[in-house]
Amino acid sequence: MSEHTIRKHYHNWIINIALSLGGVLLALLLAQGIVALFPGLLPRFLRPNPYDRRQSHPDDIEITYTVKNGDLFIAQQGSIAPPPNPDEILTQFVLSFDEDGFRRPIMEADSYPIITIGDSFTDDGHVPVPWPDILADELNMPVQNLGFQGHGPEDYMEIMSRYGTREPHQWVVIGFFEGNDLPYAIVDDTGPFTLPKVARQAFMAARGSYTTPDYGEGPWKYPVEMQLGNRTVPLSLFEFYLWFLNGELAIYENSLELAKLGEHLASIQADAGDACVLLAYFPDKSHIYFPYITDPADQVSVLSSAWQLTLNDKERLKAVPTPTTPEQLVGRLDNQSIAVGNLARQMDIHFVNVSIPMQEAAARGEEVYYIYDTHWNPRGHEIAGRTIADYIQDHSDCQQ
Repeated sequence: MSEHTIRKHYHNWIINIALSLGGVLLALLLAQGIVALFPGLLPRFLRPNPYDRRQSHPDDIEITYTVKNGDLFIAQQGSIAPPPNPDEILTQFVLSFDEDGFRRPIMEADSYPIITIGDSFTDDGHVPVPWPDILADELNMPVQNLGFQGHGPEDYMEIMSRYGTREPHQWVVIGFFEGNDLPYAIVDDTGPFTLPKVARQAFMAARGSYTTPDYGEGPWKYPVEMQLGNRTVPLSLFEFYLWFLNGELAIYENSLELAKLGEHLASIQADAGDACVLLAYFPDKSHIYFPYITDPADQVSVLSSAWQLTLNDKERLKAVPTPTTPEQLVGRLDNQSIAVGNLARQMDIHFVNVSIPMQEAAARGEEVYYIYDTHWNPRGHEIAGRTIADYIQDHSDCQQ
């Protein structure tokens, strides 16, 4: 090959490379322009977020959540066998709180079209991204998390009055947990309301006192085995929550607690002004997974100390020891959600039952709760956040 031919070939090769790089650059610029105009085309985890103003704060807390930190080792002490992997790290993240003591949202903003109110399922220190942040990401809209661990319906009303009326909102979302929110709609020994900031400081001060759980001597009742698809998965339940699902529909409907819940919701509704109020119904772990405990011996073990709901002479909910079959319990698991849903609709409050997509996830073989804890894992929060986002998107024309 002559020197002239080599030079010509080399020159053409350089031109082709330049044209290719130019084409790639042009495509990138075009793609960047399209994304700038239509950010919704990107997957959400890649989507630019104009509201994201996250900053480090001096009081940020590094959370390391391990298997032995599960709340069931405390709530049901001595009934759960020592786990084989107590120090396994489940999540690690930085937790940050605002000046009022609430969990700082990932999508911070000067104002929030949506606020969320709830208990530890909303203010969940077990996950890096709780459902209000997922809701914000799904809608690409700032969401303020006013949830706080240990709160109940009376506290939700107080939170709305104190913090939810500072500015107008489009939506007020109440995270209602079926495990204890209905029985706690009436609190007999109410004292002065503790500001979240004060309570948060007390919780944080007690963090360093955590020790390895006292597992007791055994024999242990939990975990039991459940069948998810072709997998056998261990499961631990909190029976207090389970027994408050063991009631006939009429018991819930005629209870003073349901009537009191209606009063609390009416107060929130009044404070919400023109905002639409949505009650998101959150299921207990046993609601979703008890039907998958397939070993009769395990079912008998769980129900060996069964209590069933009835009403006392003041129409208050009362749990009494009552033999219960697995079939009876499964047939009652949805009754509380039906009663609460009917109440919300009667009050023109929006209602979304998160139990349904959770049940669908279980049917697919998914785990949405931690094994040794009463709370959702990250997948559970993802399902809740997306379900609520879908509802709000489907009702974007909502007006009070």
